[in-house]
Amino acid sequence: MYVVYMDVLFCINFIMDTIIFWIVSMLINQPVKVKRMIVGGLLAAVLYCMLIVVPFLQYVPYSIYSFFIPVFPILYIFRPIHIRQLLKYYSLSMLVAALLGGTTFSLWYMLGYDSRAISELNIFMLIGIGVIMGFTFYTSFYYIRRRFILPTFEYQLQFIQKDKKVMLRALLDTGNCLYTPITHQPVIVVEYDMVKGLFTEEEQKFFERFSDHLVELEQLDDDIIKHLIPFNSIGCESGMILGVEIDEMILEKMSTQRHFNKCIIGIAQMPLFNDHSYKALLHPEYIIGEVG
Repeated sequence: MYVVYMDVLFCINFIMDTIIFWIVSMLINQPVKVKRMIVGGLLAAVLYCMLIVVPFLQYVPYSIYSFFIPVFPILYIFRPIHIRQLLKYYSLSMLVAALLGGTTFSLWYMLGYDSRAISELNIFMLIGIGVIMGFTFYTSFYYIRRRFILPTFEYQLQFIQKDKKVMLRALLDTGNCLYTPITHQPVIVVEYDMVKGLFTEEEQKFFERFSDHLVELEQLDDDIIKHLIPFNSIGCESGMILGVEIDEMILEKMSTQRHFNKCIIGIAQMPLFNDHSYKALLHPEYIIGEVG
């Protein structure tokens, strides 16, 4: 008889569940903090092991209990705001789990291990195969998204402020819902390092000095129109971003070119993408034609 100890069972579930949630976060293009991902994997592993440790749970039909195991980690990791989002994240998690589990065991058998000889099961090799397959899925999905999906939402932006110009590559962000509080103008989020050349040395020093004290930016000369814009985002429940009015923006997509006057850019002090592929998040209203 082959015995699987509780710590081994917990370790297997923790690693595989974390990989599954990691792949799902990439599929839905929702960055999640590593700490939150790890805690979610631990929660899923604990819930699975409780089925064996807690006596009264053994009387609950396994199909029902296993159905609810992913729900609580998903609620913690992705924070869905309505039931449709929860169902989407749940379905993706189940699909990824099926693909990852199926390919892991298929590769296990292809390596020559007899499925009937369970006593030969090497837990660490099985985990290793799962990690390799998870990494393979992740890199494959990442390549497909970067090569075939993201270019559809890619635009070239040129900002003009007085006699200064900068050009950068932007990604259309359908989740960008930032507007100025009073005038309700859409906001384009831009990395500060890319646009600081549009401002005078005095303005640059002021932006950099008070990046963590945005309210004090009210002291800045009124020659530049500025806004304090509240926002909510993944990993930051609330905050303020500085919005600055730019004289003109030129939006380019292949041979198409559109001009916009008096645009608002939200200055981000941190990189918007880990790989630095895009320097701005374009507001969807500039594409659907609601901004003239």
